Amino acid sequence: MADQKLDYQDFVEAVRKLPLEQRLMLMEELSRSVRSDLSPAPSQRSSVKEMRGILKPEGDVPSDEDFSDAYTRYLIEKYT
Repeated sequence: MADQKLDYQDFVEAVRKLPLEQRLMLMEELSRSVRSDLSPAPSQRSSVKEMRGILKPEGDVPSDEDFSDAYTRYLIEKYT
């Protein structure tokens, strides 16, 4: 049976014929496999933590009004 390719329905039927203990073990293994596929790799998580705060400006953050004024000056200089 290991050399034969099983389609989905044959696989389900074969699993149903297994003893309860083996079906539970298979279910746990499938669950671990799916969780590992769905969860991000540890290196991706750590790089996100490392990048935290990278865009934080030095000094005080400008107010909305200061930002708007600076942007307005930039546009005036650019288009005049």
